[in-house]
Amino acid sequence: LGAYRKLDPGPVERFVFHDHPTGRDRVTMAMNFKAAELAAGATDIDPSMAPLVPEVERYVAKREADRTAKAGE
Repeated sequence: LGAYRKLDPGPVERFVFHDHPTGRDRVTMAMNFKAAELAAGATDIDPSMAPLVPEVERYVAKREADRTAKAGE
């Protein structure tokens, strides 16, 4: 995805060129979706992906903490 598309375009680029989520937004949405599914009791279809679960959970927890801190400012 990042090889042919800028992952994090600026606001003007986003407004002019993007009528869909950016690469970074797509990856973030996928990670949030997976974390929510796992929290709801879903299991990984591919057991080889299981080592990524703690990393995804840490990412989502940090993101939520950052959002909470930003909202409190």
